[in-house]
Amino acid sequence: QIDNLTPEEVEKKIQEVKKFKNIHFECKHRKADGEIVDIENFTSVMDIGGKDYLHSIIHDITEKKEAENALLESEEQNRLLMANSMDSILLTKPDGTVLAANDAACKMFGMTEEEICSAGRSRLVDQEDPNLNRLLEIRNKYGYAKGELTYIRKDGTKFPTEVTSSIFKNNKGEVFTSMIIRDITDRRKWETKLINAKEKAEESDRLKSAFLANISHEIRTPMNGILGFLELLKESELNDYQKNVYLDIVNKSGQRLLDTINDIIDISKIDVGVETLRLEVVNIVDVLDYHYNLFKPQSDEKGLKLILDQKVNGSFAKVITDKYKLDSILSNLIKNAMKFTDEGYIKIGNYIENDFLKFYVKDTGRGIPADRIDAIFDRFTHADLSISRSHEGSGLGLSIAKAYIKMLGGKIEVRSEIGKGSLFLISIPYRSSESITQKVTDVPSPCKKLPEGLTILVAEDDNISFKLIEIILNNEGINMIRTVNGDDTVRIIRENPDIPIVLMDMKMPGMNGMDATRIIREFNKDIIIIAQTAFALSGDKEKFMEVGCNGYISKPVKKDELLRVLETYCSKE
Repeated sequence: QIDNLTPEEVEKKIQEVKKFKNIHFECKHRKADGEIVDIENFTSVMDIGGKDYLHSIIHDITEKKEAENALLESEEQNRLLMANSMDSILLTKPDGTVLAANDAACKMFGMTEEEICSAGRSRLVDQEDPNLNRLLEIRNKYGYAKGELTYIRKDGTKFPTEVTSSIFKNNKGEVFTSMIIRDITDRRKWETKLINAKEKAEESDRLKSAFLANISHEIRTPMNGILGFLELLKESELNDYQKNVYLDIVNKSGQRLLDTINDIIDISKIDVGVETLRLEVVNIVDVLDYHYNLFKPQSDEKGLKLILDQKVNGSFAKVITDKYKLDSILSNLIKNAMKFTDEGYIKIGNYIENDFLKFYVKDTGRGIPADRIDAIFDRFTHADLSISRSHEGSGLGLSIAKAYIKMLGGKIEVRSEIGKGSLFLISIPYRSSESITQKVTDVPSPCKKLPEGLTILVAEDDNISFKLIEIILNNEGINMIRTVNGDDTVRIIRENPDIPIVLMDMKMPGMNGMDATRIIREFNKDIIIIAQTAFALSGDKEKFMEVGCNGYISKPVKKDELLRVLETYCSKE
C-alpha cells in the first residue's frame, strides 16, 4: 500500500505505467506502525494469463535520503563558507584545473570566476617561484601544505600570498584540492618597514658607538697633549725654545678640544630645534679673507697651495646673513678638504649667479666614490670607512655644515672624481645689505687703551676661571673686586655705585647672573654689565641683553677678546 499518495496521484501513476510499461519514482510511505519512510518504487506491467497486472518492487531509501540531505546541507554550508570568506578560495583538481573560485578570489585576481577557471593554476601562479615545487611536493605527500607563493593578477602584476592547500575526496572517491589564498602584500610592507626600522636602530646604535669612541678619542687625545706637556713644562732645565714648542702644543691641543666641544654643542642645538638664525650685515670679502689667513699656515705645513678666488667685491660684498653659521660652514668644508688632500691645491672662492650667493671649496684630494657622496654628510662618517679613524675631528663637521646651509635657505652640491679631487658648491639666496633699512644701535666708542686705575667687579664662582681673568687684568693694571654669587654682587654694587664695569658670570650658586642683572638695573642704569658664560644655546646672547647686559663674552675666555670687550665699553672720565 502506498499509503501517502492521494487517490488522484495513484491513478496518475497507474496510467503512466500502462502507457510506458514501467516507471520509477520516489515518495513518502506510511508504515503499519505509522512511521513515515522514504521509498523508491519500480513498477511494471506483467501479462499473466492474458491479463495485465502491475508488479511493484519497493525499497526503503530513508537512510539514503538522509545521507543525500546531509550532503546537500554540507554543500550549502561549504558554498556559503566560500562565498563569505575574506580569504580567496579555489577548488581545483590535482592537475591544477580550477573548478570554482569565490568572490574574494575574483576580486584578488581582478577576474571573473570563468576567467579564473579558464586560466588554471599554471597562469595564476608564478611558475618561477622557488617555493612552488616544494609546496606541491609536500602537499602531495602529506595531503596538506602551507607556505608562501607569488600569484599573478589579470593585469600581470605579481603579489605575495600565504597559501594553505589540502587534498580531499568526495563521496564518489574523486580527488580534489582546496587552495586558501591570503594576499600578504601589506604584511610584507610592514615586515620591510620593521626590517628597515631594525636596521636603522642597529645603525643608530653603531653610530652612537662610533660617536662615543670618536668623541672619547677627540677629547682624550688633546687632553693628553695638554696635561702631558704641562707636566713637562714643570721641568726647570727646559730652554726657551723647548718651552715655546711645548706651549704651542698645549695651545693647539686646547683649540682642538674646544673645536670638538663646539661641534657637540652645535649638533645638539640642531637636533633639539633651538638653533635659530641671527641675521646681520656681513662683508663676505672679509669672511673669505679671514678663512684664507686662518688656514694658510696649515696648508703651507702640508705643502698645499691655498688659492683665494674673490669674485664678489665692493657694495655687493655686504650681505644679510648669519655670520656664525656662514663661518662654520666654510670652516668645516675647508677643514674637510685639508684632511683629505695630500698634494696639489685647495681653492676657495665666491660669486653671484641668478640671485644666489655661491661659495665653493675645490681640492685635488683623493676624491669621493659616487655611492658615498650622500654618506659623507652623515654623522661620524667618511667617504672611505677604512680611514675613518686616521684623521682627527669629531666627524660632525659636514653634518653641521649641511644643516646650517638648509637653515640659510640654501643647498650644497658635491662633484667628485676618484684620484682627482672634489668640489663642494654652496648656494644661498643673495640678500644685499642695501635691500633693507639698517637699525643702528648707539654703542660707546671703543678706546684704544684701558684707563689706568680702572676697577672692575668680577662675579665668578669658579676659582680657575677667576684666576685666568685675574692674571689678564693684573697685567693691564686693572683693579678687581670679586664676588661668587648674585646676592653678594647686588650688595657690592649697591654699596659701591661708582664701580663702572661688571663681568657677570651667568651661572652662579644662589642668585644667578641673570636675576642679579635684573635687580641691578632697577637701581643702577649706568653700570656696564658684560655677561660671561659657558652657556652655548642659540638665543642666550639675546636673553642676556634683554635683562640688561651691555655685552657678552663666552668661555673659554681669550685674552685678546676680553680686552677688546673691555676697551669697547671703558670710559676715560
